[in-house]
Order: sequence, then C-alpha cells, then structure tokens
Amino acid sequence: MKKTIFILTLLIPLVLFSDTNTSNPSRSVIGNTWTNSANVYTSNNLRASLILSDNPYGGAWDGFSFDIPSEATIEGIKVFVEGYNSSVNPETVLTIQVFDYNGGAFTEYSIETSGMAAFEGAYAYGAYNDLWQGTSWTPWEINSNFRVGLLGMTGAKDEIVWFVDHITVEIYYSIVSGLKINGVTEWVKINGVASSSAKKINGVAN
Repeated sequence: MKKTIFILTLLIPLVLFSDTNTSNPSRSVIGNTWTNSANVYTSNNLRASLILSDNPYGGAWDGFSFDIPSEATIEGIKVFVEGYNSSVNPETVLTIQVFDYNGGAFTEYSIETSGMAAFEGAYAYGAYNDLWQGTSWTPWEINSNFRVGLLGMTGAKDEIVWFVDHITVEIYYSIVSGLKINGVTEWVKINGVASSSAKKINGVAN
C-alpha cells in the first residue's frame, strides 16, 4: 500500500500506521453566494466572505484530491474551517455540510454551530470516528464526489459577515491487512488519514 508502511503518525493509541495525502481544493458549485469563493483554496489571509441574513445562504466546494484505497473502510470525517465572524451574536448560526454522491444525487449531512469567534482560527467539525449522520461512506464517494458546504444565517440587526480563509478536510480510514510478524502472517487493522483542501466550488473552475 502506497506509503502506509513507511509514514508512522499516531492518530489514537490503537493506530499502527497512517497515510497523509495533502492537496488543495479546485472548484466551487453553481449557486454559490460567497464573494471571492476561490480564496478558500489556500491559507494566505485572502478570504472569501458571506453577508449573513435571516435566510441560510452560502455554497459548496468540491474537487478535493483524496487517494483513499478502494479496500478501505471510512471511519470518520473532520472539516477544518479557518475563518471568523465580523462580530459575535447568539442569533448567528453557521452550518457546515458534507455531501456524498450516491444513486445520481448528493446526500447532505450537516453540523450546526452557534458561530465563530471574532478572531480568526482553524475551527474543527467532526472527528476521527464521526461519519456525520451517514451510516457508511465508500472510498469512491470520498475520492470522486465529495463536497463541503458552508451556510450561514443570523437574526442580528447588525450586518454580520462570515470570513473564511481556508477549508481543509481529513478523512480517517482503516484497512485490514495481512502482515508478517515474526514469520507468521497476522491480520491487523491499519488506520490512515488523508488530508485535502477544497479546490472547486459548485462545478465551476476558478
């Protein structure tokens, strides 16, 4: 398996090996209402922005470059959003979505948060064992048809703007593999993590 035996990064105490594959996002999706949406591709203090209102507006990105082996089992998804809100208000709700493509349509799973701080940080959503309400994901769905959506809304009277500098996703997976240990083949669970950033938004190349 590519790199898995040689890159040794502990994820949790039971993890034997991990594989990290990093790249940038490449495309935004039709209907995206973010301004300068391509600014999320790299962490460089050039930010996409979204003026929040009492309706859930936003958009989605795809074009993630994952290279997860076809025999892998997807264990969890973590989304990192580097950004901030222009001000903090308890009536502000941010929704982070992930999509899987199955049967000709994208199925959407969401995490809602009360918002972000008024200073920039890398906010993490999901976990190594969180499938975002999905019962299962296939490596094909992750490698070929994975999207991340960011929607926001607020009931605040003041105009609140959501700024995002970068989106990164980590996919945690495992593979059951036969390894020779002291001359005897032992079947073990090898865990890995693949990392990628958004490159596309809504099917339109930027």
